[in-house]
Amino acid sequence: MKIVIARLRRLVDFDTGVVYLFDDDSRLIVPAYVDGENADMLERKTLRRGEGLTGWALENGRTVVNAKPELDFYGKELEIGRAYRSAAVTPLKASGRPLGTITLYDRRPDHFTDEHERVLEAVGPQIASAIEAARSFEETRARAMTDLLTGLPNSRYLYHQLAQEIDRARAEKRCLAVVVLDLDRFKPINDSFGHHVGDEVLREVARAIRGQFRGTDTTCRWAGDEFVVVMPDVRPETVEKVVRRAQQEIDKLEIMTSVGRPVRVGMSAGWAIYPADGENLAELIQTADKRMYEDKSRRHAGCGAPARPSL
Repeated sequence: MKIVIARLRRLVDFDTGVVYLFDDDSRLIVPAYVDGENADMLERKTLRRGEGLTGWALENGRTVVNAKPELDFYGKELEIGRAYRSAAVTPLKASGRPLGTITLYDRRPDHFTDEHERVLEAVGPQIASAIEAARSFEETRARAMTDLLTGLPNSRYLYHQLAQEIDRARAEKRCLAVVVLDLDRFKPINDSFGHHVGDEVLREVARAIRGQFRGTDTTCRWAGDEFVVVMPDVRPETVEKVVRRAQQEIDKLEIMTSVGRPVRVGMSAGWAIYPADGENLAELIQTADKRMYEDKSRRHAGCGAPARPSL
């Protein structure tokens, strides 16, 4: 990636250059390499398809030149975005599918010319081919953000993504939910049949949990038999409806194990709503976790409703 941007800089002058790649699993556009000003901040950015200049170029397969760079920024990043006065974005495709973008920012107004646009569209396919050939590096990075047992994003990814979603919710003045889920009756399965059977159960439950939430939600394995779901742009009543349905489905789930014995688990749940229950990751996780344990106590006592947030 570094070589790609360095070669491009010889042809097109810019203050900041970003190679964004589209992640098929999370459905997010994530930075693979950043060169120039504000690199530390931009390396932590994510965008959705269709969002901002970069998302629009990826979604529509068209180069954008000299539109407002600030469209790519939100929340605390907005002032940085406003310091740039021009941007050029060209989509990258590999094997006929969207791969990512080359996004260039500059502090000079209307800096990018027709010639720059022609250069970007000419080198885009070459850059896409080079990136595709170097996917092993990106796959290694993705594995670092993935729980190997369940295939879900892991806690490292959760910290990264939740911070981004909080910034987005703050900028758009929308609600965000963080749901903490913890399995019931899981320890006896490990104790009775061994950890290999416990692993089988975790894989099946992870698949079932992800299937119960919306396509825009992110389900992560937090630790052990605990999962966290991030639900952006959601109403509190929708959270309750989705969580209750998920609990009912997990309660009904019968998992046939490799030892020939079917097992069942349950799932306790608690959630927190941004901004009513907290304005940062630690506050939201702490509140949702507390409510999950309250729900677990009620379920053990024979009452099945999950812990409600105080709205």
